[in-house]
Amino acid sequence: MRYTQHRHYPAEERHVDEAGASLHGGHDGTQPVLADAVDADLHTIAGHLGSLSTRVAEHTAHLTAVQAFIDQFPNLRLQTGRTTITFASADAHSHRITFPTPFAAVPVIVPNIDVAPAATARWDVRAINAATTGFTFFVYSNATGADTAWNNIQVSWLALSLTG
Repeated sequence: MRYTQHRHYPAEERHVDEAGASLHGGHDGTQPVLADAVDADLHTIAGHLGSLSTRVAEHTAHLTAVQAFIDQFPNLRLQTGRTTITFASADAHSHRITFPTPFAAVPVIVPNIDVAPAATARWDVRAINAATTGFTFFVYSNATGADTAWNNIQVSWLALSLTG
């Protein structure tokens, strides 16, 4: 199947551009030309789209399986989030997080420093001041007297609660 505007072009019906050059490749129309290259590229793209469609279907199947698992626990409430933290030189910093939807009871919170460079590897994280509406994300250096500046360091959290 051809995707270009010129579907079929026998040599006797060749088209030429303004300079008189064949648009079908060479003097006899047998050389590959832009239209053929575009067709090849479009076929490649169509193949990749088919592959992506398959991958999307696989992800959909995984999400359906995860949802089926979660549905087995009707009392489980789960929320996650991600943000970035920036601060000047300090050995500790806190950042307030508000849950998208309040919990019925104070949830268990699991904070995490996602990926951070160099000295931040010596930092720890805790969730403090937990409430049904949010918590304080507290990061601190575990090296005495160490301080640093953070610039857009990604952190994430998971909060879960079982309601009765």
